[in-house]
Amino acid sequence: MKKFYLSTLIAVLIMAFSLHSNGQQLAIKGGLNLANMNFDYDEIDEPETKFTAGFNLGLELFYPLQSGLSLQTGLGISQAGYAMDVEETIENFDDDFDADGYAREKYTYFKIPVNISFKTQNFRIFGGPYLEFGLTGIRKSDYTLYYQGEEESYEEDVDLKPAFGTVEPEDLDDDEEAFNGIDGGVNFGIGYDIGDVGISASFSKGLSNVIPKMEDEGGNNNSDYRDDNSVTNTVLQFSVSYAISSL
Repeated sequence: MKKFYLSTLIAVLIMAFSLHSNGQQLAIKGGLNLANMNFDYDEIDEPETKFTAGFNLGLELFYPLQSGLSLQTGLGISQAGYAMDVEETIENFDDDFDADGYAREKYTYFKIPVNISFKTQNFRIFGGPYLEFGLTGIRKSDYTLYYQGEEESYEEDVDLKPAFGTVEPEDLDDDEEAFNGIDGGVNFGIGYDIGDVGISASFSKGLSNVIPKMEDEGGNNNSDYRDDNSVTNTVLQFSVSYAISSL
């Protein structure tokens, strides 16, 4: 991981020092993420989920290709995750139960998008693939179940650790769980530029399974489970950018 962060720093420096010679544009950007996750389970019901809020922050680079077209890439931090609709999920499992409270997961990634951008006047549309690397994650829940006049409360606070390979039992502490640390997918969006200020809205769809590869002490793995069950990221991103070096 240290080599990865060093390579990232070098890449940022190269972008910054090459602006004037290559006619590029570098901008800082930040904004709001609305994230959800898509569950596809084989033998159990999928939870009812809704969007949870996060943030995005980073650098954005435009490299002109030809008239109206440019390579739009960058480096940044982006959050994903979901919030569970606890009441709806419990009722779908057994309508004799009722519930209230919350349950949510949040993941923080280092994201590298590679988009092709087309600009006409002040408007631009863009799309392409992205790659992101997990930094950290957390699961928090606090809810109460009600059944036939009785109630029971549950509270959970679990650290989610990015895994860049197969996870073995000794890799995790008692209060930790793992998630797949590498996510890739596609994104597309629209933007509007006013001088050095730009606003944009985009949609990202993850194609990588967030469920990590795991192996127990006996050498048994979860490859069949991962083949039959998947969890993927979905993020709506709203950002404001400011060009710190213009074309």
